[in-house]
Amino acid sequence: MAAVVGGSATEPSQDLDAPTERRLSGHLDRLIEGRETLAEVLFLALSAGLAWLVRFTQDDAFITFRFSRNLARGEGLVFNPGEQVEGYTNFLYAVVHALPERLGWNTPLFSQVYGIALFLVTLALAMRTARALFSSRGFGFLVGLTLTANMTFLAYATAGMETMQQTLCLTAVVLVVLPALIRGDALDVRPAVVAGVFAALAVLTRIDSIVYLAPLLVAVAHRQWKLGGRDLRRPARTLVIAAVPFLLLTVPWVIWKVGYYGEWLPNTFFAKTGVGRLVPTLWAAAFVVAFVLSYGAFLLIGRFRARRAEFFSTPGVAPLFAIVPVWVLYIFYTGSDFMEFRFAVVLLPVIALLAAYLIDRFVNPLTEGLLVAVLLLFSLGHQVPVANNVPVMTFESLSLSPDASAESWVGLGRSMGELFPGGPDEPGQPVIAAAPIGAIGYFGDLETVDMFGLTDAWVARNADPLPVYYPGHLRMAPADYLVDRGVDLVLGFPGVVTRESVADIDSYRLSQLLLVYPGADLNELPDDAVVVEIPAGPDHVWQTIYFGGNELVDQAIIDNEWSVKQIEHRCAEEDLADWTVRQSSKATCGT
Repeated sequence: MAAVVGGSATEPSQDLDAPTERRLSGHLDRLIEGRETLAEVLFLALSAGLAWLVRFTQDDAFITFRFSRNLARGEGLVFNPGEQVEGYTNFLYAVVHALPERLGWNTPLFSQVYGIALFLVTLALAMRTARALFSSRGFGFLVGLTLTANMTFLAYATAGMETMQQTLCLTAVVLVVLPALIRGDALDVRPAVVAGVFAALAVLTRIDSIVYLAPLLVAVAHRQWKLGGRDLRRPARTLVIAAVPFLLLTVPWVIWKVGYYGEWLPNTFFAKTGVGRLVPTLWAAAFVVAFVLSYGAFLLIGRFRARRAEFFSTPGVAPLFAIVPVWVLYIFYTGSDFMEFRFAVVLLPVIALLAAYLIDRFVNPLTEGLLVAVLLLFSLGHQVPVANNVPVMTFESLSLSPDASAESWVGLGRSMGELFPGGPDEPGQPVIAAAPIGAIGYFGDLETVDMFGLTDAWVARNADPLPVYYPGHLRMAPADYLVDRGVDLVLGFPGVVTRESVADIDSYRLSQLLLVYPGADLNELPDDAVVVEIPAGPDHVWQTIYFGGNELVDQAIIDNEWSVKQIEHRCAEEDLADWTVRQSSKATCGT
């Protein structure tokens, strides 16, 4: 009898002594037979529990939450009231999160619960996609297990980011157009409309969804044309019907955003591009290689070579996988991302089809069990609490807790909000400048200048590039611009230091401030600028740069007995031992 794999039959073996090949999906089919719905509910409940266990919120999420809060307050979709800058790339997600802000709910918690709900729907859609492609409920479950076992996919159920909302919308489009990909079917009006709606929601969630949708649309049109007697009317009809809801939803948004912000592209595009191609391309290559290696994918190379032909010969699979190389090229074009393989998440429901297919068939149960166990260990390694930033930040480095200590960015933001209550409209409030603006901007609730330029139009277009490339953090606001903006307190790139380590310092050299304010020429600091050490708990302080002249800050210095220290406009070689610091010192110290 021919061995049936994922619904596709292979030729009968001529070797009667050949070992019997088994399938994990076959075991799963027998296990859930007659109770498929119950099994899926239990699996999704387990997946939700696991997602909750690894939940986290990262700093960038609070940028969105601040836009959402200002929208809920009636200030518009802005970071600073009165400044119409599109410093976000997740319009629909930001609008959704105006709801908890308006109702006074805990927005970070809302985002986690909402994200897990999106994650579960995405899982269910991915399982149905696998089931439709390979005609096996067991294989659908295997794909679901593969996704849940992937720590990147599991963790980004939360994070406070729009990643899972985008992935859900794109996966929904794939599921709806599968009949066209598999058999070249003409889509009825209803599924074509649904595909257009979800495509629009994906673009409204993140505009780069177009990069995913474009090759998918081409693949659908080609399959309909090729398998439909080379008649162009079939793909044309599908395209026209899907385009109606897509355009009805996206065109008003584009008209509004161009009128409101004055730009076709978000400000973040300008902040994250324009620094050459070589280094971003190399970083993107490291991103892709690190992703493959960190998940142990190289262990499946032998199986891929042996089974790739039959996998891609499964109807619908090859055209669906046209998405993958296009998205990878997009990663190279953008120079990748610094967040823990976030750019790979939208592809994972597709890639999981291949991964599940490669681990599905086996001969030796012991070898198969060992392989699966090792792959799980590789995946679990992504949750090891190790701080690392190259080529991506680990979850340990990214994670922020709304209940974080005084030594965290959340703690610093809360300190700003408690020291200067009333929000940005309160008379005399200080203007702060920071590089990580998420938690500090959200909890501080003061006018905040983004030193990286993601929410600042001038910095995004005019500031000099940082001497060290890091995805998404390419420029640094110069000191004279901060002065022109009326900044009072520069928090910069804040890091706590122990009180003991600075107790004997009477004044700071410019080279000692390069970690707080990297890349820019600190010789441009105002002559009367000083360092103010703001307490971060009993044993630590934040090193901040105060330009002077704000009555509320002056009063806070007196009331709280903060240490104020002069700035010496000179550098010392002993401060430049660290490579990153030395690179950041070029403008200031001429190194």
